[in-house]
Amino acid sequence: MYYSKKNILHSGAVILIILLFSLFQNTAGILPAPFGARAFLLIPLAVYIGMFERSVKGALFGAFIGILWDISSAKDGYFALMMFLTTFFCSLMISYLMRENFVTAFVLTLFCLAVNISIYILVFYTFSGVKNISPFIFRFYIPSFIYTLILSPFQYYLIKAIYKTVKTTGEYAYD
Repeated sequence: MYYSKKNILHSGAVILIILLFSLFQNTAGILPAPFGARAFLLIPLAVYIGMFERSVKGALFGAFIGILWDISSAKDGYFALMMFLTTFFCSLMISYLMRENFVTAFVLTLFCLAVNISIYILVFYTFSGVKNISPFIFRFYIPSFIYTLILSPFQYYLIKAIYKTVKTTGEYAYD
């Protein structure tokens, strides 16, 4: 398969953005943590990459996002699977049902963030036998959910600008 310089530049820029957001999310002290909340920056990033890529390449970027998250959290593939499914789902939604704009991005981010957090709580708290999970939900996950939603518009416009700047032609085109 032939790769042009634009495709390589585009993929390199996306990988650098993924590494940068992974660093921001997984390194303590870089972003403020109001009320103990953490920003889950990689979930909106997976949504936006799924929106703008619309190909297998986007789903593989999602798996890469999850692998980086798994490395920092030692969850043995959970985030790789979830971010792969997130990018794949968003890619399908944009390709067949939705338009690519800010409102759609916000709705998809809201939905994917809620689903990812809910499944995480089910798998790692409820199924693990943790008796009282309400402090975790109300003191950490709901504030983190809100904090991530507040930061997501800035992230969306940054990712959109990068995709417009390193636009490619052909199979990986940004429409």
